[in-house]
Amino acid sequence: MKDETRYAEVPVVHPGSTEALSVLEVSEERYVVLVDLSGGEAAISWVKLSTPRKWIVLEVRGFTDLLVEVGRAKLEKCAKPPILHVVLKTRLSELEAKRVREYINKLLSERRVLLGRVVVEEWWRSESGELKRLLREARAWSNLS
Repeated sequence: MKDETRYAEVPVVHPGSTEALSVLEVSEERYVVLVDLSGGEAAISWVKLSTPRKWIVLEVRGFTDLLVEVGRAKLEKCAKPPILHVVLKTRLSELEAKRVREYINKLLSERRVLLGRVVVEEWWRSESGELKRLLREARAWSNLS
């Protein structure tokens, strides 16, 4: 996000976060701002981050799919531990949900991912008969503490 404006002829700059904070921001470019105050007026330079933290977004139907997709994602090739966002395309049994939770916790404890988020995809028909999609967050785990 790049946001630059003027307020009473003074530059106002908001570079946004250096990290994507939601799955909706994943595709946005990330910048920092360098401000040179050595001259008579502030000189603003936008610098694009070359290696923002990667998000790995996976849509899976169960634990086995998760193992396969995480393997394909090649976590070890990421410059920084990525954020893992998993969309479960179906409800899981208690046993399978436990296996998913334990696997994500293992990725976190090994510092292979910074954050693990799981959402459950649900579909329903509205009163008009229209099929609608809801992503309900099931759980987020984190290495941030």
